[in-house]
Amino acid sequence: MAPNDIKQPTAGIADEIPLTTEPVGFTPDQMVGCDKCGKSNPPTRFACLYCAASLRVSTDAVHRKKLVLRVLEPWEHGVNFVVLGNAGEEAVKQAANILGTDAQWLRAVIETGRHLPIARVESAASEPVEKILASLGFECRLVTDRELNCTAGPLRLRGIKFLDGYVEFVAFNTGKSVRVATDQISHLVSGSLYRSQTQVLEKHSRRERRQLDEAQTSEDEAVVDIYTNNDRLGFRVMQHGFDFSVLGDDRDLLAHKNMGRLVEKIVAFAPQIANCNGYNDIRHLLGNVWPPEDKKDAKGVKRSGLGRLDLSSVRSSDNLLQFTRYSRLQSLF
Repeated sequence: MAPNDIKQPTAGIADEIPLTTEPVGFTPDQMVGCDKCGKSNPPTRFACLYCAASLRVSTDAVHRKKLVLRVLEPWEHGVNFVVLGNAGEEAVKQAANILGTDAQWLRAVIETGRHLPIARVESAASEPVEKILASLGFECRLVTDRELNCTAGPLRLRGIKFLDGYVEFVAFNTGKSVRVATDQISHLVSGSLYRSQTQVLEKHSRRERRQLDEAQTSEDEAVVDIYTNNDRLGFRVMQHGFDFSVLGDDRDLLAHKNMGRLVEKIVAFAPQIANCNGYNDIRHLLGNVWPPEDKKDAKGVKRSGLGRLDLSSVRSSDNLLQFTRYSRLQSLF
């Protein structure tokens, strides 16, 4: 067949139908110029693609567009967006699209009616994100990681003494006591600390690498944090290592039951306290913003034969930092 005989495709109605209802990308006037290197960037970015300098973000240009939000490391200081009220279904969908998260998850967080984070962003992104969410009808409080101050842990307690008008907290390590007026106790946050560990043994040789064995262990421990009006770091009661003799005749042989009875005793002694006891029920909703900490440690190489090496490693996960963040957050409200 001659080249001239090949029929050229003709334009039809399908060619006139756009693939999307919205324009793809941004117009030249919507692009943001970098003050440092001068190159143009999409308005959904908070740092320059080329030199990483901070950008001026236009909230109008990014409306209904997914933002490029950098995932922060646990040790970085960021800003947490805590939802305070309800929002319409369309607003939830748009907010989820802008934040790059799941709409069902966002709706579930809102419907708990609790003070929970819906995003954790770097400081440079906090103001534009706040304006965008506010334009959608979201009422949020911004809480910085410095306010939560999770690098400083609560004071672990060995015992508690209930006195006339006072509570005496006894430190776990030093045995020193801190006396607090009953009406100064403000918040009590309870939950559980979960730890899991997986030890893996792998065979390494010149020809292959395969897993020989795997052992998994997990445990959970009840925990209670107590806050006062003058101490935002708090006091912590762990299930193990605490003297439950303060419960008297109500003391049980099982430690986890004693933790529940201790909470009841504290609430009865300080009725003005805000009792936040729902962490275990909403823990699965916190992972999108505050994921549990995962670590992998190599335990070394052992020669087990001619040309054969066995490598042992341990993967561990715990929610200590997540619970501490949640606990400190509740103490602010």
